[in-house]
Amino acid sequence: MGQFGRKVANALANTLILFVVLIVSLLGLEFASRVLFLLPTGTVFLDADENIIPVAVSSTQLIPDISYRQVSPDFDVLTRIGPMGLRGPEPKSDPEIIFLGDSFTFGQGLEENQTFPAIFCAEMNAVCANLGLS
Repeated sequence: MGQFGRKVANALANTLILFVVLIVSLLGLEFASRVLFLLPTGTVFLDADENIIPVAVSSTQLIPDISYRQVSPDFDVLTRIGPMGLRGPEPKSDPEIIFLGDSFTFGQGLEENQTFPAIFCAEMNAVCANLGLS
């Protein structure tokens, strides 16, 4: 191997060492940041005694007749699920409009009267059902 070949080999070896040091340093910084700057947990659901409680029977069904607090770093709001297992206000007769969706439809972090379905139905004077799941 000539002098040029040795220079290329040395350059490749140095590049590999630099790459390994960079990866190890980034992993060390990631670990240190997770230890020093803890990320807040997501939303927790608390009963009146401040105990964490489940609010769903399954991924598609909420526990009926339950009141709880949704608590996260961004909000702390009281939530009520009615006798039919729906986020209120529950329909008093057959709903004219049914809202399906995720936490936006459910109203994660919002009071009952602040959810999109509640606002829409109040404005339209319609009987609605909010089937959104958090």
